[in-house]
Amino acid sequence: MNPTLVMASQNIESDVVALKKILDSFEETTGYQDGYVFDEKGEMAAGWWFVEIHIKPDLMDKIIEGRPLEDRKIRGDTDILEII
Repeated sequence: MNPTLVMASQNIESDVVALKKILDSFEETTGYQDGYVFDEKGEMAAGWWFVEIHIKPDLMDKIIEGRPLEDRKIRGDTDILEII
């Protein structure tokens, strides 16, 4: 599984919690379980933490096929990442 996105944060503890809530809501909405994985270790550079988040293609497909979030049409991975 390739990284789908890399999160850059200066407050890693709260940002990881917020992103997990968003991804959990995607899983709940689609009925897909274990659709994402955060890398266990992040890297720090210039005061920023960088963490890779891997999202399984099946979860991405279910999000795209499912009903739109926040009244937005989802046409592909880029639209999902904009919502996140």
